Amino acid sequence: MCDVQFEVRFGEKQVVIKEEQDAKWKYFWLDADMLARCIAAVLRQDPSLSQRGTNDIFGEFFPTIFPAIDEPSHSRCKYAYWLVTMVERSYDGKARWKGVNDRLIERQKDFKGDAKWTVCALVAHDLSNHFSFGDNLEKRFVEYCERWKMSKSVPALDAFEEITFEMIDRAFRLLHVVAKSLLGKKLPKSKEPYSQYDNLFKGPTYNYVRQQVGRGAKINYQKKLRRSMSELVEFLHKG
Repeated sequence: MCDVQFEVRFGEKQVVIKEEQDAKWKYFWLDADMLARCIAAVLRQDPSLSQRGTNDIFGEFFPTIFPAIDEPSHSRCKYAYWLVTMVERSYDGKARWKGVNDRLIERQKDFKGDAKWTVCALVAHDLSNHFSFGDNLEKRFVEYCERWKMSKSVPALDAFEEITFEMIDRAFRLLHVVAKSLLGKKLPKSKEPYSQYDNLFKGPTYNYVRQQVGRGAKINYQKKLRRSMSELVEFLHKG
């Protein structure tokens, strides 16, 4: 696992991650705005914050999002970034979501684009709470992601991609069936019922959605997701 150093000062919107690694780069430039959104969803478990404006992120919410150097979550920022990256890379936003019959999705922007930050938060939460996905496994996940980005046609990395992408797809499908059942209902903290997916995911509904999942909503979809998570954990342990 390579060491990583980054510094973001209050109000600044650029960051450089310096890699000291036997890989193919030493300096990895990362947009601080994107990093902030990754941290908000994965580490802070607040996907609605990930969708706030840049001025809000680097103003009012800056102390909430960015961890201090001496805070344990500081070393986990790379995990947050790579989990979001894998979610983004796991699908083509322009392609039809095969196997899902939802006329509302066809009329709107792609469901997965709207649901991305919520999926990242849910995956991180379930891996941590149901599979003890702690520092060691997070570091292994980051190592595989870095190798995956720089390599092609390596059997182990192809297997990692397949397992990870399947897990993410199942997380999207679970979130979809839960979210679909919430449209048209008056939810806690909402001013009125949500009629669009993009509005639903921008609202303060994440904790409620997570509660529905925790209470056994759409259990067959949950079982498939947990199975994929178990396969990923087993793969990382072997690696």
